[in-house]
Amino acid sequence: MADETQEGPGGCRPEGDGAVDLDVSWLVPADLGAVDALARLHVVAGRRGCQLRLHGADGGLAELVELVGLGDVLQLCPCSRQERG
Repeated sequence: MADETQEGPGGCRPEGDGAVDLDVSWLVPADLGAVDALARLHVVAGRRGCQLRLHGADGGLAELVELVGLGDVLQLCPCSRQERG
C-alpha cells in the first residue's frame, strides 16, 4: 500500500513543481489533431493537479497553437518558440 502522504492531490509529488514535461519535437508536421490531443492532455494534467509543459515545439506547432487561440492555455517552453522578426 502506497504512503499517501508522499503524493499531493491527483498523484503529483509535493516536493516537485507539479509539472509534466512533454517532448513534442516529433510532432512534425503539426496538425489540428495533435493540438486537440495536447489540449486534452493539458486538461487531464490540470485535473490531476499538475501543469503540462511542452518542449521542442517547432514553429509550425507554435503557430498552430496560437492560430486556434490556445497560446495562453498550452505552455510552450520559451526555448521552443522561434523568434519572430
